Amino acid sequence: MNKRYGGRSVQVRTDPGGTPTGFRWKGREFRVRSVLDRWVEGEAWWQAEGLLSVSGQRTFWRVECTSGSVQGTGVYDLSVTAQRWGIEQVMD
Repeated sequence: MNKRYGGRSVQVRTDPGGTPTGFRWKGREFRVRSVLDRWVEGEAWWQAEGLLSVSGQRTFWRVECTSGSVQGTGVYDLSVTAQRWGIEQVMD
């Protein structure tokens, strides 16, 4: 099942190179087990203000994560601009 969240704000921890290592969302801590994919997309000019970096691009990370209180893993699409991190989609 997939659920889209449209870039809802999320607190992300990264390594020194900017790769996500974990995040806090809906009061739970998630640990990134592996990065499955990374890609960059540009946005159309009519998209909402404040979502784009100075270059007009967002970087997306597809990550496999675990949460300490829940068994199993989930796949999450995160996005980042110069201003903030967001959660785009959850796949379980």
